[in-house]
Amino acid sequence: MTKPDATLSTTDKLLGVLGYISFFCILTLVLGKNKFTQFHGKQGLVITLVFFILSGAATFISYNLGKVVGFLYFVIAIIGIVHAAQGKTLRFPFVGDMADKLDFEGKQ
Repeated sequence: MTKPDATLSTTDKLLGVLGYISFFCILTLVLGKNKFTQFHGKQGLVITLVFFILSGAATFISYNLGKVVGFLYFVIAIIGIVHAAQGKTLRFPFVGDMADKLDFEGKQ
């Protein structure tokens, strides 16, 4: 976790927040041009995809288990939203590593 970045604009923070709201993370990745917004967009995308898959598998096993997975997604998204709104970055275990591997700028 980092300290709040005082140089971030309100728009950057808003884009960081959108990164954790389901598939709005795509807007963050398209519109965000700095490391802060890209970080939250990539991490939000990975979290959304992982929980989408887990939720489907869990619901197949048990409807109530699917609800638990959905609730966990909600809690993790809220944690990410709070940190993004404060201008901080919080690297979630495992997810942060997967998000780092995503490259949408085409750099090699």
